[in-house]
Amino acid sequence: MVIQIDEIMFQIDYWREIQIGDQVKLRWFRSCLRCLLPTVTQETGIRDPNQEPWKTLQTFRRKPDLYGIKAQFGTYLATMENGIIRVGDRVRVLREDKNF
Repeated sequence: MVIQIDEIMFQIDYWREIQIGDQVKLRWFRSCLRCLLPTVTQETGIRDPNQEPWKTLQTFRRKPDLYGIKAQFGTYLATMENGIIRVGDRVRVLREDKNF
């Protein structure tokens, strides 16, 4: 799922609980630490020779992992309440933690 945010870049890093539409509630599970898979063009299966976008993320979005330092991009969320998500549903932040 991709959520378009027109405000502060990477603010999703601080979200701990969100509601999508009228039914679905999700809770932060962990940060998504990226391997080199995003450097592969899905249509062709060919890896970007410059290792982008991973290389750029490594310059300012680094986090420790069991297997070394990886680039962070995205968040894993766990379901608190099930429901149907539709294109255009509003996303409400129920809880944030900027000290995380």
